[in-house]
Amino acid sequence: MTDNTTNTQMTLKVPKPIELPKFKVLSKISGLKCPVFLVETTSNNTKYVCKIFKYQDEQYISNNFLNELQFAQIKHPNIVVPQFWEYKRQFSAENGTFGASVLLSPYIPNGDFHDLISQVKP
Repeated sequence: MTDNTTNTQMTLKVPKPIELPKFKVLSKISGLKCPVFLVETTSNNTKYVCKIFKYQDEQYISNNFLNELQFAQIKHPNIVVPQFWEYKRQFSAENGTFGASVLLSPYIPNGDFHDLISQVKP
């Protein structure tokens, strides 16, 4: 991407993929724009949240995936960051196969930020 005002080259810093561990799906958490599943590793039964980002136009890595992957570079005790990711993986579905990118983040069992602020009374 080029910045027209200064004519300098800008690059997006994208971390190298960290191979996903083998896991089994326990349940579906959300099915909105990007499906989210509760998964568990087969090696040590650690639970993660798995978010799947279908390719744009069936061939390009999703911009939403790249945006969320930027959080992997943040080191802060109050921010949950992805621990594993893959840029390209093929999935089988009822209506065929599709390509997607995948993020695995630690599972936090006590709800999400929306749940927390919904409980606060004005």
